Amino acid sequence: METKILNVEIYGLKESIVRSKYPLSTEIEELRVPVMSALDNHINRAKKLGQFPPGSGHDKYLRGIIVQFDLIAPRYFFQEWDTYHFQESISSQSTMHCIGKFNIDQMVNFKHIDEIIISRFKELVQLYNANPTIENLLLVKHNMPEGVHIGRGVTSSYAQLKTIWKQRHNHKLPDWSQVVCPWIEGLPYFKELCLRGE
Repeated sequence: METKILNVEIYGLKESIVRSKYPLSTEIEELRVPVMSALDNHINRAKKLGQFPPGSGHDKYLRGIIVQFDLIAPRYFFQEWDTYHFQESISSQSTMHCIGKFNIDQMVNFKHIDEIIISRFKELVQLYNANPTIENLLLVKHNMPEGVHIGRGVTSSYAQLKTIWKQRHNHKLPDWSQVVCPWIEGLPYFKELCLRGE
């Protein structure tokens, strides 16, 4: 099992690009969003604004480009992921409800987890399944390897993904540098809006 991102949906891309003009508008008319091929003037402005540093306020239209996706990653990865404030975990696989049902062999990367650890963990899961007491549940929860991959449904925005990319694209963990950041770079118009000059 490797870190992966699935089921990606993007909302508000064109609308937010058009709305990037609002700070210099004296009036706001009915929002008319042209097709992407007719957005040239808006995109040029949005590119300029998108080059400002995260948190400067000039690139705040990026907050309106919402990205929803499923992220499957090791438990240790989510400790770092959770440091970002604008990403909401919509739902996730529950170790509380499903620990006895998971197919652990499909949820780990055996290249990085010692088979002895997995074997012992499976024994604890069998013990819990045979006798589902709170104490046995705690044994399983406390001994679950950090390398077990769990899936989450996530909502974020181009603004937050810009921050994540800037902080993590050269990270030593391949989950960031080889999976998440290249995926971010590949989002529609992300490079043009957020990474020009990088």
